[in-house]
This record gives sequence, structure tokens and C-alpha cells, in this order.
Amino acid sequence: MNAAINSRVWQPCWLALALLLGACGGEAPLQSATTHEVEAAVTDYPRGPHNGRLLQDGDFAIELAIFETGVPPEFHAWPTQSGTPLPLGNVNLKVVLTRLGNETNSIGFIATGDYLRGDAVVVEPHSFSVVVEASHQGAQHRWTYDSFEGRTRITPELSRALAIETQIAGPAVLRQSVDTHGTITANTDYTRQITARFDGVIKNVQVSLGDRVAAGAPLVTLESNESLRTYTITAPISGVVSHRAANPGEQSD
Repeated sequence: MNAAINSRVWQPCWLALALLLGACGGEAPLQSATTHEVEAAVTDYPRGPHNGRLLQDGDFAIELAIFETGVPPEFHAWPTQSGTPLPLGNVNLKVVLTRLGNETNSIGFIATGDYLRGDAVVVEPHSFSVVVEASHQGAQHRWTYDSFEGRTRITPELSRALAIETQIAGPAVLRQSVDTHGTITANTDYTRQITARFDGVIKNVQVSLGDRVAAGAPLVTLESNESLRTYTITAPISGVVSHRAANPGEQSD
């Protein structure tokens, strides 16, 4: 019977081959509102000829809309009096947006074509409280309204029932697990395959599968076919025996 005496040593310890050695290194709760109520709050308001929100104060009015066709979102406004467009240079307009967390954005306006154009991008999300201030011929006008796009309101009771909690964001260690498919193999830089230097009979195998060995530890004792002398193969590195294909009485190749 022929038997190969193989050993591979690798690190870290996983798998290996014939006589294989694997080297081892040691904000407050929100009130409830139905979806229909939220949508109604966003869409049910007077509109002007440009489909914008119509803000009226007596015979003075501002139509205000967010325009975002081909450009970043920006406010456009059309001032009128008694339904007649006003000279744009005679109207001063400012819009202040207050977002969650009390962040505010102040937007001024400049005359562009037949409308007043906001001088800043209306960044997403478009969910904020709005204050509109306008002056014309010494008269001051002011409107406030809420524009809560995509904002969900949850009752305190529902929040408690669903165990919903809020916390202030801060630094944290994020851990993520990803399922993947593959094959675990030994690092060939840390494996050693042990073979007999001289053909002969295996007299003794000193290690078993899974044993830890230190560099220089005896692995196999053989009797040479030519000299009939015994010699011992030792571990070239420290590691774990991960495969064994040698037994006493077998012939080495």
C-alpha cells in the first residue's frame, strides 16, 4: 500500500490537506392625522392662474409657486392688485421657511421677465412652515401657512404601542452583515505539505487530525527502504493538522 505523507500549514486555522498543518495566530410626539387630511392640507388652497398658492390681503395678492422644471427648485411669484399685474420693481417680497429642528431659510426675490424669482434653491425636503412678507407702496402684507409634504403625524398612544423612540443623532459604530456565497480555502502562503524524503515504511504517526503542533515537533517516523534506518519528519512551522493521509504500516512514495 502506498501512502502520501502531506502536510500544509496555514494561518489563520481553517482547513488544509494531506498531513496538513494550519498556522494559528494566537422632537415632541406628533398629533395624528389621516392621509386624506394631510393631502388636503397640502393641496386645498386658492390657486392663481399659474397654479400657484394665491395669498390675498384685500385687493393685493401674491401668487407663489415652486418651479422645478429643468432647474433646481425655486420660488416664482406674481404680484397683482385687483387682479392686475403690478410693476415688479414696486414690490418687495421675502419668504422665510422654518423646517424641523427650527432651521430657517430666508429667500429674497428679484424681477425676472414677468415674475419675481427666488434668489435661493428650495432644498428638499419641501416640508416647512412658511412666512411670506410683501410691501407695496408703503403697505405691509404678511401670510403664514404650513407646507408639510411627506410628513407623517403619529399620536403619542400609537408611538407607545409601536415602541417608536426618537434620539439625538450622534457618532456610533455601525455593524452590517452581508450574506454571500463562496469557498473558504487555505492561504497557500501559510501552508506546508509534508512528504517523505526517502521511500519507506511508515512506522509511526505522532499527530492526529486537528492537533496543534509547534515548529520542530515530530510528525511521522519512517524506515528507509534503502538503509533500513528510521528517520523522523518534523513540523516546519507551528500550526494545526488539517488533513492526514498517512498511517502506520503504509508505504510512503
